[in-house]
Amino acid sequence: MRSYSTCMQIFSGLTHISVSRLKRVTEALAERHTAALDKMREQFGAESNYRVYRSLDHTSPRLPFLAVWLRDMTFIADGNPLFYDNQENIVNFDRWRMMARSIDSLRLDDPAATDYSHLPVVDNLYAGLYSESVRPEPPAPPRPVRVRDSLIKCLSRA
Repeated sequence: MRSYSTCMQIFSGLTHISVSRLKRVTEALAERHTAALDKMREQFGAESNYRVYRSLDHTSPRLPFLAVWLRDMTFIADGNPLFYDNQENIVNFDRWRMMARSIDSLRLDDPAATDYSHLPVVDNLYAGLYSESVRPEPPAPPRPVRVRDSLIKCLSRA
């Protein structure tokens, strides 16, 4: 799985000033760790509006770095007027098309993005979490719904 969000968080932590200022620690790192950090710096750096990150493979399953997407949405919203020529009657549909394309780029409806059936660890985790949550607080039995009372309550609000 391409967890770009997790990689970006790790990269942000490693390049934070409180960590990056420790020169002796950085010098003591093994060559392979330094190379891995350099590769992360190249892939997740903010240069040219995250150009290298945007060129990475974003096919499913993946977990995108949402800050880049939110940045795009902010630029679209701030840089494009809601109406043309300050007239309240001509809507700027180009703005909405750009937003729709940006939302569509997340591919939230892609079934492969949320299909973890090939990972039995996930199924075991969910089953284990549910069984642990039932132990201290068993699920309550379903309450019978009184249609007449619900209807009267609903009608009395109107």
